[in-house]
Amino acid sequence: MLNSYRNILTGDGYLTEDVRTKVISFVVQVLAEHGNIRAKRDRDSFVQQTGAGATKFNAWMKKLGLYFVRSEGVWQPPEGMPVAEYRRALR
Repeated sequence: MLNSYRNILTGDGYLTEDVRTKVISFVVQVLAEHGNIRAKRDRDSFVQQTGAGATKFNAWMKKLGLYFVRSEGVWQPPEGMPVAEYRRALR
């Protein structure tokens, strides 16, 4: 499943390599620091670091295979996948 999300980022060519790299680096960095991604906490830094628009924040999280935990308001790696394993899969 994760490979299909990685192919979206690398295979369709609608974004430059620089933007793809920045988005993946951002996600890896935030997961390493916090273990999850919270829109309220991380959206502004996402826009600054990646150059992607704020309105695309949720779309990017979905494209990267993260899932939204509504009760906690956070994006996390696929269920059952440890954060460290997910970060390795993205690189």
